[in-house]
Amino acid sequence: MKRLLTIALLLLTFFEAGSLSAALPEGKINLQVLYVGLPDTDRTKSFKSLLEEHFTKVAIADYNTFQESQTAGADVVILDKDGVEWKELNISLSDEYSKPTITIGTPGAFWCHHKNLKIRYM
Repeated sequence: MKRLLTIALLLLTFFEAGSLSAALPEGKINLQVLYVGLPDTDRTKSFKSLLEEHFTKVAIADYNTFQESQTAGADVVILDKDGVEWKELNISLSDEYSKPTITIGTPGAFWCHHKNLKIRYM
């Protein structure tokens, strides 16, 4: 029974993935991604280019002036700070903030630890 259920889930996953990519432009994933990084750096430009290849909408926000309100239209938020340094991200989000969020690098790990999030540094 367990094996049959596993096969059924795999088939459903492949079927859904195939029908999703056929319906979306160039097989992109139908998500709006907000990348928060340092402006005009090669890293931000590279991330933007990479994300635009795979997602239907990508927006870039300046790390230095980022406000929580900028996440309103995003399905997923990526918080990044170019380079590795040993202090947490200088980003303030309310306790009500609930967007799926990815942090990149050591500053993101420290920020997650400070917020007492489960993921912390992986």
